[in-house]
Amino acid sequence: MVLALAKVSNHPRHGSFRNDADVKRFFAANGYEFQRVVEASREFGQFVPLVENIMGSSFVLSAPGGGSASFVNMETGEETPAVSEHGIMVMSNYQHAYEQSSASLERAIVGSSWGDFLSALTHGLAAIEAYVNEKAGRWNETHPTQPLLDSKAQKVSFDDKIDE
Repeated sequence: MVLALAKVSNHPRHGSFRNDADVKRFFAANGYEFQRVVEASREFGQFVPLVENIMGSSFVLSAPGGGSASFVNMETGEETPAVSEHGIMVMSNYQHAYEQSSASLERAIVGSSWGDFLSALTHGLAAIEAYVNEKAGRWNETHPTQPLLDSKAQKVSFDDKIDE
């Protein structure tokens, strides 16, 4: 279970694992003995450190009178404020758009709603583009001399993004 969870997790900090040995090396490099992680995760309510997605694609913060949520870069310790008092914090743009697409499609089927169907298509395409953008961002981090660029000054079409 731990090996499978690590291989399918979407935490950008470690990229992806090619095999079981990669997963075990990752845990060791981060100060975790793999067998202890396995044993600890057998207990109900325990999570697998570093790789378990214990949060969905987004969450809603409601803290009247004060409270905030922020992103913290685990490598640099840099904190980026995201939500204060009330709002939604999106952890994964493509997953959130996919969830919105699925919900719209379900409403379209149940209610025979053309508008919800169009919303499902729009969110579905947004999910694909957000996924491609995230993968391009990861590529750019590891290949600084061969960046995939898309900016206001240098627009890249959706078709070209898919092709690249």
